[in-house]
Amino acid sequence: MGSIFRHRFGMLVPLLFLSMMFSSSPSSVSAGSVGICYGRNANNLPTPLQAVALCRAKGITKVRIFDADPGVIQSFSDSGISLSITISNGDITGIALDQNVADKWIGDNVLPYVPATSISSIAVGTEVIFTNAANISSFIVPAMRNIFMSLKANNLDSSIKVVSPNSMSVLSKSYPPSAGIFDPTITYNIIIPMLSFLSQTGAPFMLNSYPYYAYVNDPQGVPLEYALFTSKVGVIDSNSQLHYTNLFDAQVDAVYAAMAALNFSNIPVVVSETGWPSKGDSSEKAANTQNAQTYNQNLINELVRDQAGTPMRPGTQVEAYIFALYNENLKPDPESERNFGIYYADGTEVYPLNFYGGTGTVVMQNRTWCVARNDASNGSLQIALDFVCGPGHANCDAIQEGGPCYEPNTYVNHASYAFNDYFQKSNMDPRACNFSGTANLTQRDPSYGSCIFYARLPSSGYLHSPQAYYGFSALVALVLLLLLRD
Repeated sequence: MGSIFRHRFGMLVPLLFLSMMFSSSPSSVSAGSVGICYGRNANNLPTPLQAVALCRAKGITKVRIFDADPGVIQSFSDSGISLSITISNGDITGIALDQNVADKWIGDNVLPYVPATSISSIAVGTEVIFTNAANISSFIVPAMRNIFMSLKANNLDSSIKVVSPNSMSVLSKSYPPSAGIFDPTITYNIIIPMLSFLSQTGAPFMLNSYPYYAYVNDPQGVPLEYALFTSKVGVIDSNSQLHYTNLFDAQVDAVYAAMAALNFSNIPVVVSETGWPSKGDSSEKAANTQNAQTYNQNLINELVRDQAGTPMRPGTQVEAYIFALYNENLKPDPESERNFGIYYADGTEVYPLNFYGGTGTVVMQNRTWCVARNDASNGSLQIALDFVCGPGHANCDAIQEGGPCYEPNTYVNHASYAFNDYFQKSNMDPRACNFSGTANLTQRDPSYGSCIFYARLPSSGYLHSPQAYYGFSALVALVLLLLLRD
């Protein structure tokens, strides 16, 4: 049996102009300061649509991928999630040497998907410096410039930033944080040109920060509590006299100090990777579930709830991407490399995290969903589906055949998912959960199996305009009149 869901665009097209006079696009989900890295070095992962559903259920609004896979990029369309995509290290040289190659990359990997998919940045390679041949490193900034010029030619340079993630190894000194300095072998030929480019284009310096590795490499010099955000003592910077309660802030500030030493003080630092493994081999004692949950939840609390910035940049909120969404079974040894995920491959949690800040368990009773009424007629629900998945701009991919919410293949189930997506994007305005009396609000989570109904925490207020409600009512009335005439 095919999907019961269908668009009656032939009937609705004459009415779309009228409906647009009364309705406005629902507001997108506001992005937070903590995102997730969606690595896929595994052969047992759920579909990208299921990954999107998991992110939305967690309230994650920023995702970074390590390639530009078209199926993944497409899956994030109309999701309310901003996506950072990546140019592979192997493509850097060709893009740097030929503007036409850069133009083709943008034409193939960006233009077909925007604006439906919100692409926030393009990472030119990943940790290229010191981890690849020197000749590739020398092409990073020219490649960044060519990608930027291609974006500019398509009027996308203001919405999509061009960046390049770096490891802490680009610093020759990071302690104390105020003494942070870039490695002199790369400062003049790579770092200064990169910082100049970032400053001119308003893009951030991307840093991969892993206090876990700092602790593992020097367990005597780095207290575990300092790495996990649980230190009651902290560290005093002997030069600046600033007090550091955790290593994450110290690493970020070391980069700020290194940039300031080169007279670049206007470039924000975004942590493109950070995390802690939940499992390791016999020699990796610190890699366990308790430490992983402690690090990641305390990181979220620091960035989302406290929003204190760093000692060197108080009040300047830091953005970070936690590595990673899933455990990845094809990554090489050691064991810890395969166990950075917050989810197992079957979609169950390795440990709970609250991306809104607080304890690991999200208090669900403070959330509200919009679902279809069981007694609503199939005809009324079909009309509502036509609107919500059409001019209403809800993301209805999950209820298409093969999607995680396709079964059970009923009007009530499909309408419930679509209604809720529209309702959440409308800032949970109760007027956006009516649909001519076919919908109800509920505080019972309607999610089931791999079908996740997104829910956001209540905001400070609802939409002030009743346009969403009246726009839909006007559309339904016009459709009903047309049906009656027929």
